[in-house]
Amino acid sequence: MSNTFSKNLSLASPVELFQMSTELFFGLNREKDLKKSLELCHLSAEKGYPPAQLKLSVVYLSGEGVKVDIKESFNWLIKAARADLAPAQYFLGEAYETGEPYGEKDIVKAFDWYTKAAAQGLPEAQNAIATSYWTGDGIRQDPVQALEYWNLAAEQGHPNALFNLGLIYSKGEQVEKDMTKAVKYWSRAAERGHTAAMCNVSLVYFLGDGVKKDTALGLKYIRLASDHGDVMAHLTLGIRYYFGEGVKKDFAQALKYLRLAADQDQEQALFFLGDMYLCGNGVTKDRALAIQYLKRSAKLGFAQAIKKLGELEAQKDD
Repeated sequence: MSNTFSKNLSLASPVELFQMSTELFFGLNREKDLKKSLELCHLSAEKGYPPAQLKLSVVYLSGEGVKVDIKESFNWLIKAARADLAPAQYFLGEAYETGEPYGEKDIVKAFDWYTKAAAQGLPEAQNAIATSYWTGDGIRQDPVQALEYWNLAAEQGHPNALFNLGLIYSKGEQVEKDMTKAVKYWSRAAERGHTAAMCNVSLVYFLGDGVKKDTALGLKYIRLASDHGDVMAHLTLGIRYYFGEGVKKDFAQALKYLRLAADQDQEQALFFLGDMYLCGNGVTKDRALAIQYLKRSAKLGFAQAIKKLGELEAQKDD
């Protein structure tokens, strides 16, 4: 046992206790011991160390190593937030905004805790405040304040803030429309894994909307979004390969991407799959399978699928 562990725990500082707890929790430099880890975390939290208090809140919420206890989770979270721990303040704000998981929804309290976290520079909180000011949800609508907080969060690379600023500049809301700036913000958001931003950048380059048309760049971003599992990116690539738009027509690739989108119940993808099997485009004709896809698409309200099923039914009656 190390010198640190040999030390009388009653004399250990809250920081030392939490460090030992973390090492035991993850099995870092010593054998993993969840029970001992939680004991040390409790000691640290009881000595007033906010990160330990937040950790206990998470543990009691998830039930990892302990019985799930929502009340205990909330008690530790509120202690950490009152001790001025910005992430705890943000999580508490989120809990009050959604009413989950603690059962109390209070927009005013949510905004108050977001404000405390944002004052410490937490970008997630700055983005949340910006959204509240923009929508006026529970507070007085103030687009100027919204832009100020989104810019603060964007300076720290917050993906949603970057995406929202891109939207604002693309539409010219409260600012002069500037597609160059919109693409700049979306590109930065895309670099941070924001799939909607990837799709937007792709569309801008496909259309040449305010920027020089560049199909290769458009494909780069839409493939990136597809790699991240975005359903509309799957659909876009499927349709492009189906019709040969910006790429060589390739039914095998179309089938691959349309299936990925259909797996997420994308109604247009289901329709195109039905059409492929009905016509035998790149697949063996299979009327029964085609109708299954069309029925799934129609059930989701896709008009072309409903129309196609009607036509097939009429043909059957002839």
